[in-house]
Amino acid sequence: MVEVAAAVFDAALIVVALAVLAGSTLHFTRHHRTRTHPGPVLIFILFSSCMCILVRSIMHLAALNIGLSMDAWVTGPLDSDAPPPPLTLVDIAHAALFHASPLPGSVSIPFWAMLYFSSASTFWYLMLAMDLISSLSNPFLPFQANNFLHHAVAWPAAGAWVGAFYLLFRSKLEPTSSLRIWMVLPMYVVLAYIAIALFVTWKKSRVLETQAHTTTRRMAKLILPYLLVFGVGGVMDICLYAADVHVEASTGYRSWPVNTLHQVTQVLQLVAVFVLFQRKAGWVLCWRRRPAATPVQASASATLESPCAVPMDNTTRATEDDGRLSGDDLSVSNVLRQCIMKYTSMGIIESAQSAKSKPTTEVHWEDYTSVEHKSIVVHGEIDSSTLNFRDCAPAVFGHIRSMFGVTEADYIDSFALHQNMNEHGSEGKSGNLFYFTVNKRFMVKSVPEDEFEVLRSILPYYHGYLQSHPKSYLCRYFGCHSISLPVGTRRMYFVVMQNLFNEGPVDQRFDLKGNTDRRQAIQSHHVEQYIVRSQNREPISKLMMDIDFLKLRQAVHIDDADEAEMQSQLIEDITFLASRSIMDYSILLGVKFLPPQDPTATSATMSKGRDRLYYVGMIDMLQQYTWRWTLQRWFLGVVCCKDMTNVSAVPPNEYGNRLMHFVRRRFFYTPGKARCSGWTHIESPAHSELQRPSGPSAWTTEEDFLSPSAAAMWRNAQSPFNMQMVPPHRQSGGFFVASSY
Repeated sequence: MVEVAAAVFDAALIVVALAVLAGSTLHFTRHHRTRTHPGPVLIFILFSSCMCILVRSIMHLAALNIGLSMDAWVTGPLDSDAPPPPLTLVDIAHAALFHASPLPGSVSIPFWAMLYFSSASTFWYLMLAMDLISSLSNPFLPFQANNFLHHAVAWPAAGAWVGAFYLLFRSKLEPTSSLRIWMVLPMYVVLAYIAIALFVTWKKSRVLETQAHTTTRRMAKLILPYLLVFGVGGVMDICLYAADVHVEASTGYRSWPVNTLHQVTQVLQLVAVFVLFQRKAGWVLCWRRRPAATPVQASASATLESPCAVPMDNTTRATEDDGRLSGDDLSVSNVLRQCIMKYTSMGIIESAQSAKSKPTTEVHWEDYTSVEHKSIVVHGEIDSSTLNFRDCAPAVFGHIRSMFGVTEADYIDSFALHQNMNEHGSEGKSGNLFYFTVNKRFMVKSVPEDEFEVLRSILPYYHGYLQSHPKSYLCRYFGCHSISLPVGTRRMYFVVMQNLFNEGPVDQRFDLKGNTDRRQAIQSHHVEQYIVRSQNREPISKLMMDIDFLKLRQAVHIDDADEAEMQSQLIEDITFLASRSIMDYSILLGVKFLPPQDPTATSATMSKGRDRLYYVGMIDMLQQYTWRWTLQRWFLGVVCCKDMTNVSAVPPNEYGNRLMHFVRRRFFYTPGKARCSGWTHIESPAHSELQRPSGPSAWTTEEDFLSPSAAAMWRNAQSPFNMQMVPPHRQSGGFFVASSY
């Protein structure tokens, strides 16, 4: 009878665990609010807890089939008239640790899986506190990187504890109830850390401004219910441990009812977290009617404010009387970033005012390495702190600004403190953040320290090159700054740049590197749709890349004199970057369609048909070729079987030569040049040497072409080169362009 009750109980727990797992997954995928902090952590707490309960119930069901000999081995001799009690968790743990035990794999494997997921759940609770601390110590860390850190800590730490538990207790001959307290030792360590972390967070936030302090406090309160559930579970575990010790001392064996109560405690803890999780975006949203968005709101949400980046979630000011802030508004990182950018703007204004009072006529060698320190006092909610702002080479950057017609008065007005800069996330892989001034003339970019140091190291050569090449397409750097954070010792690094699209949004944008490996933003089944949109001169908000540029039959079609000048300047810019060991940069091309007879004056280059403008610039030029790039190149080539000449991670000279070839042969629309069918080769092979490429192509079948003539030309001029490419269709060395010029 006891076995039947135990089997029914464990089966019911399996149903509950599966239901919670399915419900959590459904709400996490359907409701975006669950994907804001702390949702990404909670979903893995629920997943780990569900898996722990699931495999533990399976373990107990499998253990019911073990005979009396196993019971006698783990509990000692029993009265022959009394039925053997079901095995407890401690009994199974001892048997799994002892090599000579008769425990079958159907029980031991679920036990180790249960221990792993139980430990993983504990470490995911730890991530709640770690995320709050990391938001204060590095608010500019991209969410993707923060989420990766969580996974990199929680799962390996759980595996490490399982291994340590096995090594520490595998020689234990007699099972005791103390074994269970050792199994959950990480839980008590994590509880102690969380208590300390919350105290430290509260203390650190006192030096922040009212807005950041309030937001930090509310974020701490947001995660407190989950941590309270975790703490209550720990207290219950200690109480059950004491009861188990008492039963063992009285009867000589472990109590199966206590083991059952421990399972009930785990389920109640899981259900409590699940209910709190649903309160964030689950059943509450199902029963609450959402207000309809106004047309203005809908339009604003569908329009990108900047042509260079995608907007981040707006952060609403936190006030004491506003108790209805959503998860998005409770982002500590967002609010703290706003505060830091205000302090950075203060430092930039102070730097520009100093340059205005002391105009620079000549730049000396020591100016390139000079660093001016400024102190910014932050008056927090209770305490105050002093931030250190470093202004690198202010005389040099002031001279660069004057070279390109940026007056110090305009520069100061652009960073006026009463204007909030717009935050945008990078559309690339870097995850860097951009801050645009209200007038869109300048942008502040957060960069890693190594890129910050690269700019400082090449500054003398960069400055000299701009002086000798005033029409250069290199990114205009107007400032190089760093600032300490209000909490901790970490520094954040920023560069101030000219916004290439400062005259307004463009209709199409391309990021071009001259290779095709992972250089496609438009999915293959959407290509035809985008080709039609491009031919119809419709705006495309997506940042497109090399393969998209070629598939959409794009090329820069300008006057011959403009083309010669632009091509020559781009080649010189690339040569300069290669000479400074710079790689991984790209050509940013913006296309703006013009209405007929538009007389607007612009700094962009007019197309030959006078129906569009081209904005061209070199961006992301702060990466030097290091051992990390070498490692990435060999990994892509050896492990991923990619063409090592077609990846982005190539040496600077090879990178520059490849991009120069792209500029000469693919970037411009200039009929009359000798045809080139290769991607990186200048001369075409003889017709008899042509072979079908073995690597993937942008177009690999005749059906992929839009016209039979294009397919026929592809059959007659297939490329011999082993890399991703599209077939050449014109003698200019570029690709066939569906004419809209």
